[in-house]
Amino acid sequence: MNSYSPQQIPLLTSALSDVQQVQGERERLAVKLQQAAVDLAQLGGDIPNGLAQDINALNDKQRDTLERLTGQGEISEFIPSEGAEAPLLQWVQSLNSGIEECRRREGEARNRCEQCRERLNDFQNLESTVVTATLEEVKVRAAELLSQISDAEAWHVAANDADLPALEALWNLLRAVQERRFDEPQTIAWAEQVAARFGVPFALQAYAGRISHRIETPEPTRLREIESAVPVSVSPEDPEMAEVDQPIDEVTEVPAAPVEVDLSGPGEVVLRRLQTRLEKMSGDLERDREQWGFVVDDVEHLVMDRDVDEDDPRLQSVFWNYIDAIPVALPESRTFRSVIAQVDRIRIEGIAAQGGWDPSVWSENVILAAEELEGKRVVLVGGTPHEATRQMICDAFRLRDLDWATSGKYESPQKLQQLVQSPDVAAVFILLRWVGRGHAEDISVYCRSARNRHILIPGSYLPDDLAAALLEQSDTRPAADRFVWS
Repeated sequence: MNSYSPQQIPLLTSALSDVQQVQGERERLAVKLQQAAVDLAQLGGDIPNGLAQDINALNDKQRDTLERLTGQGEISEFIPSEGAEAPLLQWVQSLNSGIEECRRREGEARNRCEQCRERLNDFQNLESTVVTATLEEVKVRAAELLSQISDAEAWHVAANDADLPALEALWNLLRAVQERRFDEPQTIAWAEQVAARFGVPFALQAYAGRISHRIETPEPTRLREIESAVPVSVSPEDPEMAEVDQPIDEVTEVPAAPVEVDLSGPGEVVLRRLQTRLEKMSGDLERDREQWGFVVDDVEHLVMDRDVDEDDPRLQSVFWNYIDAIPVALPESRTFRSVIAQVDRIRIEGIAAQGGWDPSVWSENVILAAEELEGKRVVLVGGTPHEATRQMICDAFRLRDLDWATSGKYESPQKLQQLVQSPDVAAVFILLRWVGRGHAEDISVYCRSARNRHILIPGSYLPDDLAAALLEQSDTRPAADRFVWS
């Protein structure tokens, strides 16, 4: 497992900003070149000297920037293999992936420290039937690591300390001996790990039961009862949840949450912690930002380290009531996006499957958006294509055609370029919750270069969310094309 380095994220973020700055200058220069080409076609002549100088200067700046970043050893594992010769788009993708990977490592390290905090404190209660100086060394190391974990500036040092897995192996060995699981391969592996760090005599003493502690298994906390069969619906008597959980669309009611809410099984402790974190959210992103970061970390830990599937019903139960309160501006995580996508997919498919849309009951936003989109072709990027949902969106906006494109975890957005740049596309809806900020920006660049309108959707792909974003982002096309909708 790669260790976590706190310096990598700011370095990668700074590098990404530098590359995107060059990328933005190239886009602006491309617009100037387009206009120059038109002028040359009409008037003849050569490319203006100033424009040629700008091209050369930008080429030099790009080369200098990429060569400087290539020389930064701390982030070398996330630099494109072609180095300064790689295209800017590849640099953006590599750096975004690097930031995401570093956040994943940071989340794993944080979770590991949190899980070890109480355990490290319990090492002080270890007892031995024989006199051994090694036990005192174990207690001292546990106390030192506990102090580091409790320090906001030094916790990552403890997370990478080689003694942490050795102490964890010792704890697991003592538990296995207490439960008389002597011959299991994992127990023997823990004993070998303890022997490698603290010596064979100490490992044999632990394996023989000469070192002991009292292991208490706490009773599982009582699950919060679900008060409604339709937990996303809110009654007027529940003002605290009214802002978060109101039905999105006036057409239908949100279907009931999954009946199964038993959190027992792999990752139960983290699932309960997730549920508690979500219940304590204030609803203000700035106040909740750190907690949302922990939520993302917990989800990654469950999926990557605890073998919890992204479509696990327990995750759906935990997030069901909070799906519309999830901010877009969270740490970039493909795993978290996939989990939320599964929750939203089940919810939206439940709504769409009801069918029988009555145009007279669409919300005002949907009606206004339909006046702009009626009879036109629209592209939707992200989400999970589903025929009933497709029909719902087409009916809501009276579309001529809806092209629904996915953007998978490891797919490049470049495959969507031809689709979103089609001249007969009236609007491109980009679902941030599924596509992510990095890919969304790439797709936006494609749309801008083709002068096609694009709308960033922070919520779901229910008609009311699409309509609200379309009306709020009144026009994202260049001024010259604002009245050309064909």
